[in-house]
Amino acid sequence: MIAALGRKRGALMQRDRDLLEEQIILEKAKVIPQAPRTEVDPKTIARELLNGFAPPEPAGKPGERLFAILRQRAGIEIALDALQQNELQNRALAVGEVMQRQGANWRELVRRRALAVLELRRANAACAEFRKSVAAIAAGPPGLVCDRSGGPLFGEPIVGDVAYVFFQDCVRAGIIGREDLDG
Repeated sequence: MIAALGRKRGALMQRDRDLLEEQIILEKAKVIPQAPRTEVDPKTIARELLNGFAPPEPAGKPGERLFAILRQRAGIEIALDALQQNELQNRALAVGEVMQRQGANWRELVRRRALAVLELRRANAACAEFRKSVAAIAAGPPGLVCDRSGGPLFGEPIVGDVAYVFFQDCVRAGIIGREDLDG
């Protein structure tokens, strides 16, 4: 369904580009749009386009052709807006269906991430204690192999940082509990 909407949108956009080229030619020739004897509403054109009907090619005197082009382009714009709304709705429904089927899998993946970040923080705290004990013996920076102690990955936890907000979101969503944060 989404692919079909995309194809229809692509065809309408191409038609709009073609009409724009002709519109520019007519406007450069100083042609003034003239309404034909029977006027067509752009909403009617949009409905026809969405239902698969192509409006007739602009015909008649240059002024009538320009008027028809302007009306068709207005109809195409309305049709494209409708297609975009329809596509967004279909995508939202598709995402909802996926989450209905696989929401538990996603929650488990998020839980694994949260527990991994918590474990990294615990390892960072243990590294900081180890570094501190060796620094006391060395009376200076110990120069440990692969020692990193700063930044968002290896630095001290900061209230309000990305990981902190992530943990709060996970607790609110019931993915992890306070006991996971404390334990």
